[in-house]
Amino acid sequence: MHREDILALLRAHAPYDADEEFDRNRILATLYSVAPTVDLSDKTHIQPGHYTASAVVTCPDRTHVLLIHHPAFGLWIQPGGHTDPGDGTLAQAAMRELVEETGLQPPVARILGLVDVVVHQVPDGIKGLPAHLHFDFRFGFEVSRDAPLGGEDQTPARWFDRARLDTVDTDASVRAAVRRLARFDGGAPRV
Repeated sequence: MHREDILALLRAHAPYDADEEFDRNRILATLYSVAPTVDLSDKTHIQPGHYTASAVVTCPDRTHVLLIHHPAFGLWIQPGGHTDPGDGTLAQAAMRELVEETGLQPPVARILGLVDVVVHQVPDGIKGLPAHLHFDFRFGFEVSRDAPLGGEDQTPARWFDRARLDTVDTDASVRAAVRRLARFDGGAPRV
């Protein structure tokens, strides 16, 4: 992951609301504070946190979203995770995570663009690591609900009615990402 590419992505991205603007500015400040020699995809580098990429997946008619059941958090969340050294861009990292965690194939998913950026606190003990932050870049993807699911990570994945997301065992961050998908509803996708 190249720092300049991430900075350019953040500078070009218009926050959806004040909460996202706060997180965007926090990520920018953190990027400027990290030494240029730090590998932003290094999972062992805890401070200030990890740069992650996620996929906020919807279907062509925008009525449903695809979520996975995260074993460590016990919640339905968007597919995503840490960047890997081989990921060329954050969007490619999000696509890789989408494929790994749901079994969807890359030609099936169409990227819509950057949905939002968010900072998450990861509690102590998750994957054996101390508490740390995730600086998450969440990209929108469009996928047919007929596409077969079944990822190599064997993570349960399911489509949920977007209008009934308040009944799903998820968190406010996921609900915010789904709301922010509205930036792609009814118009030409931004990439």
